Amino acid sequence: MEVKKYENYWAVYDKYGKIVCVKAYKKDAIEAKKRIEEFLNQISRENDSILLAC
Repeated sequence: MEVKKYENYWAVYDKYGKIVCVKAYKKDAIEAKKRIEEFLNQISRENDSILLAC
């Protein structure tokens, strides 16, 4: 994921170049990116735990 300028705003893009969210301020886009990545990592860890339990 990356944060890049989008018109007069800041956008968070996924690894495929699709916009995930748009924020007015860069610091808010960076925070959104951080939270999305943390969420995705948590889901990944939970899936790994489920696989190990099987």
